[in-house]
Amino acid sequence: MKLLLKITVWSLLGLMFFTSCEETPYNPKEFLPPAKGDLGEVVVVMDKKYWQGPVMTELKSVFEKEVLSLPQPESLM
Repeated sequence: MKLLLKITVWSLLGLMFFTSCEETPYNPKEFLPPAKGDLGEVVVVMDKKYWQGPVMTELKSVFEKEVLSLPQPESLM
């Protein structure tokens, strides 16, 4: 009985091992939608009442900072 159980378990494991592999490698980009917009573009979606207040000022101060390591002045985004 034990021998039959071992043979069954190993057969099932071997069958799962050989049938679960695909011929083509995994490509994570095939599940992503195509990108839209320009390089460095940040899209913020929020209610207009929050955008016309201190939230807008804070976001602009963060994303419009100059990158210090570049030879010319250029903003982060």
